[in-house]
Amino acid sequence: MTARRLSILAAAACLAFPAAAHAGSPPDPHDPCAHGGRDSCGTTGAGFYASYRYGLRWFGDYRVPGAPKAFCLDLRYWYASRSYRYRPQAGVLRNRDGVRVPLERERRIAYAIWRYGRSDDPARQAAVMLYVHALMGDARPGETDPAAVGHGVAAVYRQVARDSARYHGPYRVAARLPSALVVGRPATATIRVLSAHGKPVRSVRLTLAAAGTDGVPATVTTNAAGVARLRLTPMATALRLRVRTEPLAAPRLRVLAPSAPAARRNGQRLAVPFAQPAAATIVRDDVHATPRLATHASAQATAPGGAIRDTVTVGGIGRSSVTIGVALWGPFASRAAIRCAGMPYWSGTIAARGNGSFPTPQVTLERAGYYAFQETISAGPQIS
Repeated sequence: MTARRLSILAAAACLAFPAAAHAGSPPDPHDPCAHGGRDSCGTTGAGFYASYRYGLRWFGDYRVPGAPKAFCLDLRYWYASRSYRYRPQAGVLRNRDGVRVPLERERRIAYAIWRYGRSDDPARQAAVMLYVHALMGDARPGETDPAAVGHGVAAVYRQVARDSARYHGPYRVAARLPSALVVGRPATATIRVLSAHGKPVRSVRLTLAAAGTDGVPATVTTNAAGVARLRLTPMATALRLRVRTEPLAAPRLRVLAPSAPAARRNGQRLAVPFAQPAAATIVRDDVHATPRLATHASAQATAPGGAIRDTVTVGGIGRSSVTIGVALWGPFASRAAIRCAGMPYWSGTIAARGNGSFPTPQVTLERAGYYAFQETISAGPQIS
């Protein structure tokens, strides 16, 4: 192999390496997008070129149609080109040596690309690029050593590696409400977004939707400890709280592969930032209610043949519905003789849909005497 050939090979893809072809190298070493070790197709993005023990390399991201920020998955393969017609590639992730990339590593790569790889900071993009290849398993000893690159990459790399190991997905939304909930009584909900390893994730914006409760804001954000707290007031014997996160790093990579004939075997694959929300719905059908009743008769005295009704004011049930039993007792000879027992003069029911005032039907009094209305709400598991 001539010195000229070695110079040409130094341009190969993400981390060019001037050496003979071997496993994990493109079948055709003549990269049409390489000139003097640098990209000539205009697809490099944020990053920089640097020389170290493995030659001249591009440390950073790539930009092709449909992928304004993308990272190479294949060392030594051709630079990306807009003409390669990149298409989504599904299936098990393997490196170019055919070795399957463990799912844990794929999830860490996906997090690093989404969380840190969407910047225009050259050092950050370089750190992500090195981290991707460290986990893809396609580098030789020292080839992904950030300390050898300089430009402050090592410190960023450590942060990327630490956070990717702790905070990658898939994510779970954990929401907790007090064990005892009472209609009309404020309560505090605690929400956490947990990583695949159960670490609370900070600064996540949550969108909320609720039914059967008041006071729920449209959005909240988890704090530095990864916790969001919100006050709400149950207004029914059942409530529903829907929590949806902002898009978070997807647990699997979105991979683009070249589909143009020559590039299909020789061109690098690209991984692009990809995110999706996590969501959870909390349903509580054990909210307790303690109804309060007040009544007001339409008249305190009337002649035989007149009609009266009672107006029942209900509180303590929020927006729940209850059935109120109404009985009119009488006639009695005196006020002291009034008893709510035996067979009522009239009885019926009214439906109360939430707190408010509800009139009973009118009742005609045929006989003279004293009468008394009685209203009841039957107790139940959530009503007392």
